[in-house]
Amino acid sequence: MGTWAALRIGSMLPDEPILQELVESVGDDMKKLKKRLEKAKRGDPDGVHDARTSLRRVREDLVIMGRTAFDCRRAMGLEDELHAHEKALAKPRDSDVMLGIVHDYLEHHPPDRAGLSPLIARLESRRKRGVKKTRRRLSGSRRTLRAIGELLQGKDAVTIHTSNDPTKARPALVHHFVHSLVWRQYDSVLAYDVLSEEEPDVLHHFRTECRRMRYGMELLGDSVPHARSVVRELRDVQDRVGEMHDHHVCAELVTKWVERGKLPSEPDIARFVEYQKRARDRLRSALTTRFRRVLGPAFRQRLELALDKRR
Repeated sequence: MGTWAALRIGSMLPDEPILQELVESVGDDMKKLKKRLEKAKRGDPDGVHDARTSLRRVREDLVIMGRTAFDCRRAMGLEDELHAHEKALAKPRDSDVMLGIVHDYLEHHPPDRAGLSPLIARLESRRKRGVKKTRRRLSGSRRTLRAIGELLQGKDAVTIHTSNDPTKARPALVHHFVHSLVWRQYDSVLAYDVLSEEEPDVLHHFRTECRRMRYGMELLGDSVPHARSVVRELRDVQDRVGEMHDHHVCAELVTKWVERGKLPSEPDIARFVEYQKRARDRLRSALTTRFRRVLGPAFRQRLELALDKRR
């Protein structure tokens, strides 16, 4: 399998057997995850972000594993464990994002620094507590990763049958599996066709479905025509919705803290909240075109070309 390395960019090869490609791909993802979890345990901001990204990736790997030749119940049980690890990293990551938003705001509004100091102090304290809890909750991550490694061992090839004769079974290839996986994910994306543009939280769920579909497309990688453009468009929508959601969460959380007396009701904080709401609304308005593009016929046509089984 070493000779494939030059042809693959973090993805599977469409005309190779699904099992050996899956084992190779999951192995690569696991190596990254182990390193990133160690950085996250130390409270490194980039490590926290990267660990969450890797956890989501390996979680999707486990879903795919459960749909092929692996023990589905065991795979999904391990996926649940990784989800718990991902949730443990949520508070430090959210605090990092909000601190970044505050500092970006202060670059353009330096006179508000004194007024926002209570918010900065609260976010830094929140992050510190979150990192401490995360370190404790991630203590079982090595056991989970070891169990995933054991799940990968000793599997027989996944086969498909082109006739009723079992002797004519042949190994299932990556494109046989990815084709149905991605179309199922696209159906989930299309379910948001009637999405209200007034609901940032629902848009966030739409983003999650786009991410899952992108992971499926990335299994095919650059070796398939049109796959790259589909991945690029899904990532663009995902990033834009994520940015909008960050401003939304920031405005909502600061408002809640003020209402509960955890932050002073000061003009500087009120201006900051209004600025975040305007940023959220501006990004949401700009999303309309990209949102419709992913749901439109041109995108579907590129998807059909990328997933064409005859290629």
